[in-house]
Amino acid sequence: MLVGEYEYGNELGIGSPDAYSVLEIAEMFRSLIEMLPERRGNRMTVEVITDKTCALSWSPKKSIREYIEVLRANNWRAS
Repeated sequence: MLVGEYEYGNELGIGSPDAYSVLEIAEMFRSLIEMLPERRGNRMTVEVITDKTCALSWSPKKSIREYIEVLRANNWRAS
């Protein structure tokens, strides 16, 4: 609703201002990590610019670290 009201419809980055590598996220799960060779076309970095969402006073309610802890507490397992 805020996006429509304030016309911030294009290139709106909805996400956290915190950034983590795939390896850092995998380590948060505290399970075995198997490194594979780099594949052609992989993007090594991606930046989500959250300036517009911050200007609308939006921010994430939970961090990815907190979300992963909830998953781990509920015995989440990758299939």
